[in-house]
Amino acid sequence: MKKLTNWIVSKTIKGHENTKDLRVRSDYGRLEGWVSIIINLILFLFKLVAGIMIKSVSLTTDAMHTLFDSITSIVVIVGFKAAGRPSDREHPFGHGRVEPVATLIIAVLLFITGFEMLKSSIEAIINPKVATAGVGILVFVFIAMIIKELLARFSRQLGNMIGSKTLMADYLHHRSDVLATFLVLVGLVMSNYGLKRIDGIMGVFVSLIIAYSGYRIGKEAISPLLGEAPSPEKIKKIRDIALKVKGVQGVHDIIYHEYGQIELCSLHVEVSEDASSVELHGIAETVEKNAAVEINGRVVVHVDPVNRNYPLYEEIKNSIDKIISGSSEIISFHELRIVSRKDRIKLIFDIVLKEDLKEKDISRIKKYVSAKLREKHKDMDVVINIDPKYVYNP
Repeated sequence: MKKLTNWIVSKTIKGHENTKDLRVRSDYGRLEGWVSIIINLILFLFKLVAGIMIKSVSLTTDAMHTLFDSITSIVVIVGFKAAGRPSDREHPFGHGRVEPVATLIIAVLLFITGFEMLKSSIEAIINPKVATAGVGILVFVFIAMIIKELLARFSRQLGNMIGSKTLMADYLHHRSDVLATFLVLVGLVMSNYGLKRIDGIMGVFVSLIIAYSGYRIGKEAISPLLGEAPSPEKIKKIRDIALKVKGVQGVHDIIYHEYGQIELCSLHVEVSEDASSVELHGIAETVEKNAAVEINGRVVVHVDPVNRNYPLYEEIKNSIDKIISGSSEIISFHELRIVSRKDRIKLIFDIVLKEDLKEKDISRIKKYVSAKLREKHKDMDVVINIDPKYVYNP
């Protein structure tokens, strides 16, 4: 199936390798959408006619599920077309988030459809009618199930090619139709043995599958709309790229945003305070240029000069390490800066805390770390910053 999918893509989508391009992504969405619409409309007509002929609630419900697949595929096409529009004054980051909006629409419609079909199925259990299916109907239902499985795999492969949650949502929808059709097939076989209520019972299961598919798809769609966290692999790649630049001694406070296919990233790099402003600017520009190759967007670098040659630097660092290792609430620290004054020394550093800590706990931790440091380094002022949850320190 994968070879067939690659062949279809190569023959129908110009520049199909460039999956970051909005036009190419839109073509992928249209391809999946139209193939789904055509196949699902044909299967819907046959399922509906067969369901009416043998008076099967479960098969008729499955037919409506298949029809709904066509409707959701229309949403996919419209969503990809809107997402492919270039940025404008009102939407400077483009329209890439239309994709998850389209996915959310699919989820809501699926859930509503599942609920309506559930009512019909319960009615069929209360007032059962025997649905007897001949060999021809059973063979057709089995073939329909195989076709839907192939269509589901086609959608999944296209979704993986361009990393689209919308196409993966349509894949889940097709896959739920496969499972629903299988249950219908089991129900029809059992109905032939006189089990009156089995058709309605299978209809209930089909309806629940549809509703659950809507829930799963909706859950996947809401996350990017709310601003989901980047993958650890993405953060690690950005960090590794920055560390490879000559002069960079450390990386922290990575912030990452994604607007469809446009990615924005900012990060802090630690460099020697002995470097000139020209050298610091060059380091920042090199990191921005190299990291921009990894992401499809813009990278902004903030330079943090640190003095690791200060005589007490290692001693102070080891003191902080020891304090942090003795706390179960602190994950790490970074950006240790030592500012020398005439009569006192000022320590400035950031700490990363575990999640779900209250404000009073954060205040207590800061006081605890400061007090512990002053026990050993009495003539030092301590300034501790707490990293927010939206920054990453790999």
